[in-house]
Amino acid sequence: MDWNITKISWSEEEYRKTLKKIDQALKDYKNKNLKTISFETKAFNKQNKEGDFEVTGKLLLDEKGEFIGFQGVTRDISQRKKIEKEVYISEERYRALFNTIGSCVAIYEACQDGQDFIFRDINKSAENLSQIKKEEVVGKKVTEIFPMVKVASLRSSERSTNRENDAFAPCYVSG
Repeated sequence: MDWNITKISWSEEEYRKTLKKIDQALKDYKNKNLKTISFETKAFNKQNKEGDFEVTGKLLLDEKGEFIGFQGVTRDISQRKKIEKEVYISEERYRALFNTIGSCVAIYEACQDGQDFIFRDINKSAENLSQIKKEEVVGKKVTEIFPMVKVASLRSSERSTNRENDAFAPCYVSG
């Protein structure tokens, strides 16, 4: 389809990508009977600085179902994208440390009002020491995996500085 869009706010490459996104959005709009469309693109803001933008709105069609216009909003999501990238990098660093540290590390989530804990993750060192695969423990209660263990719940307000959500920290007592 030949779009008549003013391209002053896009680089040539992003302009072509955006046209493809609009074409795909029109196909999806018609085929899936969508009420609105949304896509992300790179464009230049008022200060002529390239940024990330989210375009959301509805396509305007004539009585034959042909595209005649677009009504919607464009939001500058550059800050959100920057934060998402920073979080991703931070998570990658954490994951690398978690996976390569020589100490055994297990991440738990309290359940049953802190009377038990659910494994959310374990690192390779914990797998090697316990001789249990991550897939066998993640999502299961500590007492399911280690039935001989009694879990003594300790409110974090009594044992740590995390007083915001009154979380629990696991403490194991052999039975």
